[in-house]
Amino acid sequence: MKKSIILFLIFLCLSFGIIELKSAFAVTNIFTQGIYKVSDFGKSENHIYTIQNIRPQDNIYVTILDENLNVIEGVRLLPKSPKIDTIPVNDNFKVIIIGKGEVNISPKQ
Repeated sequence: MKKSIILFLIFLCLSFGIIELKSAFAVTNIFTQGIYKVSDFGKSENHIYTIQNIRPQDNIYVTILDENLNVIEGVRLLPKSPKIDTIPVNDNFKVIIIGKGEVNISPKQ
């Protein structure tokens, strides 16, 4: 009796999607407000990344700092902005994202 109840509860959870399964290798390129290293965005052969605000209503600001914390590039992304290429950056640079939006940052192919 206990086994059937436990199996029923597991099946119920799986059928309603309460338990969300993700692959261990799943990588997301969507980032919110915070401070990140460029190495967090994946490896780029040419050290250039594309950035895009994917939210339909919120602006977002993206600032790139070098290893000495000098501002290298600053970009204001409007809602649903087109993809913009960054300048070439090193893995030890930092990226500051400010705002309520969500930024898709991926290595340029």
